[in-house]
Amino acid sequence: MAAKEIAVVFVIVSTISPSLGDNVISLTDVDFDDRVFSSSTHFVMFYGPWCEHCKNFMPTWNLLADHYGKIPHNELVTIAKVDCTKETPLCAKQNIRAYPTLKLYYDQGEIKRYNGKRRMNDLKAFVDKFAGTSEKESESADTAEADNGLYTLTSENFDKHVEIGLHFIKFYAPWCSHCRKLAPTWKALAEYHKDNMDITIAKIDCTTEGKKCTEHKIHAFPSLKLFKDGREVDSYEGSRSLDDLKNYLTLKISEHSLLSSATTENSETAEEIPSDELDLQIKPFQLTDSNFDSMISFGTIFVKFYAPWCRHCRELEPVWDQLANKCADSSSGPRIAKVDCTTEEELCSSMGIKGYPTLILFSKGVQKQEYKGPRDLDSLYNFAMQHHDEL
Repeated sequence: MAAKEIAVVFVIVSTISPSLGDNVISLTDVDFDDRVFSSSTHFVMFYGPWCEHCKNFMPTWNLLADHYGKIPHNELVTIAKVDCTKETPLCAKQNIRAYPTLKLYYDQGEIKRYNGKRRMNDLKAFVDKFAGTSEKESESADTAEADNGLYTLTSENFDKHVEIGLHFIKFYAPWCSHCRKLAPTWKALAEYHKDNMDITIAKIDCTTEGKKCTEHKIHAFPSLKLFKDGREVDSYEGSRSLDDLKNYLTLKISEHSLLSSATTENSETAEEIPSDELDLQIKPFQLTDSNFDSMISFGTIFVKFYAPWCRHCRELEPVWDQLANKCADSSSGPRIAKVDCTTEEELCSSMGIKGYPTLILFSKGVQKQEYKGPRDLDSLYNFAMQHHDEL
């Protein structure tokens, strides 16, 4: 009799206890836009099921979902995930090149990439900062506003604006003739990137915000500086033509996006996620008609033209991914990219693509050579590095 009672109790407990992570919503290409660009906030993990760091992190992600599922924030915050092995077009559209990548979608269109430590307290602080209505209201005065993509910064909103993500900022003075000459180009650059979630284009008037300009050691106008996660990471000294500025940002966005899934700026983070163990699964750049010319215009880039239905293309796909990772290990190695010719028919036709896959190496905008050798990793890598070194 006692044994039966114990059995009954066990069944009841297992039935009423919720499974850990039941509150994590799985998103697909079908419902992604409708959900994440709604009135509520969505914190999304893009992952690969085979990724060791994703598997290790998933229990924390489940706990985060359970946390928001048990409090009033439940109506405001949704914790979600996207399996990039099943939703490849969606992940490409969201510019996912490393696993896991965490992005917060809020205010019906705003997007923030999370680059911090993968701990509950840090994750909650990040979400609450952007999803908490009281915090938003109190901080609204310190939020920079954009005019067709161009943000105007002040001493009050500068630090808040640059604290997360990548930002290209013009420090200027209205009386400066070079600044006035650059103004229309800078406006065009901002408009070009206004829908780019990886970077913002901004300006700050040093005649009215002298303290902030002094803080950043501005001694000449205009000064163009790149900030990442609150720190200056580069100062642009090149030509100020629109094309050169676009090419510069394309390069910098690609460089810094490789580091997006973790940060190792202090010893505590390094102990938690050792830099030599980061599972940064670099994906080939997905090229389209809109970004093809700018992406091939600088450096060396090895491009695969393919069709998803092509059996040889599918066989090459994992090798091509491995090639992207291997070339990324070299600080100055060639970039690896791909073009889906079923969606970019006009582009592939203009390149004279007649069979799949077709592999072409470009240097500084010029087609250098089509690769027709063996398609194993070592052969492809040796070809890419050899011709990259020769250029």
